[in-house]
Amino acid sequence: MALKLSGLSLVGALFAAAAFALTLAPAAPRARAATGGWTAEYFNNMTLTGAPVLVREEGPYLDLYRDGTAPAPGVNIEHFSARWTRTDDYAAGTYRISAAGDDGIRVYVDGALLIDAWYDQEITTYTA
Repeated sequence: MALKLSGLSLVGALFAAAAFALTLAPAAPRARAATGGWTAEYFNNMTLTGAPVLVREEGPYLDLYRDGTAPAPGVNIEHFSARWTRTDDYAAGTYRISAAGDDGIRVYVDGALLIDAWYDQEITTYTA
């Protein structure tokens, strides 16, 4: 089963710090996540519009915490947005997706919007 996680987005910190984490795991039993890395696109706006100021590979897991620092040189410290995408293969079954973030989060799987929390907020965890 091919599972494409796309359009996963985080609005950059409106305050001094931001955090973001995403967990994808079978509902039961727990199994190792598929291989593959996340491609990140960073924008110096909060709307994911225009050309990204940075595109890079970020590894197999998303677990980011910034304490008043920019995600990378050339990316705003605040009022930025980021999109992470990847395509993985998973065995057929039921999966739980959790995303936690400080500010906006949207999670799409195979083009379907599963988590839609695109607004200014404290660190909050969502599960689909």
